[in-house]
Amino acid sequence: MSEDALLAHLAFLGQKHLLAGFDSLSSEKKLAFSLQLKKFDAGLLQNQRNLLLQNKNIADGFKPLEKCESAGNAENIRIGEALISSGKVGCIILAGGQGTRLGSKGLKGAFPVAPVTGKSLFQLFFERAAAVVRKAQAALPIAVMTSSLNHKETEAFFSKHNWFGYLPGNVDLFQQKTLPFIDDRGNWLLEAPGKLAEGPDGNGGVLKEFFLSGIWERWQQRGIQYVNVIVVDNALADPFDAELCGFQERSGAEVVLKGVERRSADEKMGIIVEKQGKVQVVEYSELADQAFSQRHDDGSLRYCLANTSLFSFHMDFVRRIALDPQAALPWHLARKKANVLLGTAKGLFQEEVMIWKCETFIFDLLAYAKHSAVLFCPRELCYAPRDRR
Repeated sequence: MSEDALLAHLAFLGQKHLLAGFDSLSSEKKLAFSLQLKKFDAGLLQNQRNLLLQNKNIADGFKPLEKCESAGNAENIRIGEALISSGKVGCIILAGGQGTRLGSKGLKGAFPVAPVTGKSLFQLFFERAAAVVRKAQAALPIAVMTSSLNHKETEAFFSKHNWFGYLPGNVDLFQQKTLPFIDDRGNWLLEAPGKLAEGPDGNGGVLKEFFLSGIWERWQQRGIQYVNVIVVDNALADPFDAELCGFQERSGAEVVLKGVERRSADEKMGIIVEKQGKVQVVEYSELADQAFSQRHDDGSLRYCLANTSLFSFHMDFVRRIALDPQAALPWHLARKKANVLLGTAKGLFQEEVMIWKCETFIFDLLAYAKHSAVLFCPRELCYAPRDRR
């Protein structure tokens, strides 16, 4: 895109404010800005604005989930351990974001969580995985989903720590996409002159990006059948969850999810529900307050199951979703802090402000599963997100 074409593009979008500081840029930075903007069009901007105007309490037509299995079934564990020992389980770690919610400006996975040793989240996960590998005497692969904002930093962190001793050739990195931030009026923002402010587009695209990266094919060739997916900021997440995989194998489900008991009506966690005969998750920010806090006569919460985002997917489901053009996930709005460029009477300044992110969420994949199931687990065994909000 030439400079004239860039100017015309921004004028067509009604986003000429993004030219702030443009004249002072080098030709290289102007080119980089053109390439960045080329990824986004008027349709994207309009869709983001439409989402901003929607009623946020839109979830309806659901009821409490009536059927789920409780953790602790020895048969599930036995089956899962056999699958792991046969080398049929892989793990994806969702790590495409930055660590702002953890009180850190760097990688989430590099955040130190062990109070005595100072071990990072990544180190905890890889050491747990290595212990499973030693016990099972099987090579088990891990894929880490990054983004363009932290891919190189993640790779450098692993290289610095020698991949925490994990088996060479059993760790892959792949990237999720990004989307521009929008302000309260639905306009795009600058991070700096000639640099659009953008962030990861949520974790909903993980299976498609994993498939398109070529990693799925390599895993399929080595006999992987189940993919555990964990979120990097859950310090208790198990990269190779034998019980979850055994439960999935025994139930025949394409997708299984761990749920925990909700502690209170105002806890900021999505709830696991049933809608049109399927397991689904409703994000807390999109549920009317009166529904979110409904109670039984004994005072217990009517919607008592909370989402942990600890999933296991069958490899065939991953392929089906990745190749299905109709498997489009809805966007969700998220209110976040970001560093953006602001114009004032004294000039341009970068400042941390509240913006809107448009994201897809992994739990919306449940709507496409022919059969899904939930495993109810004690919270203290599987869920401890590192969140300093």
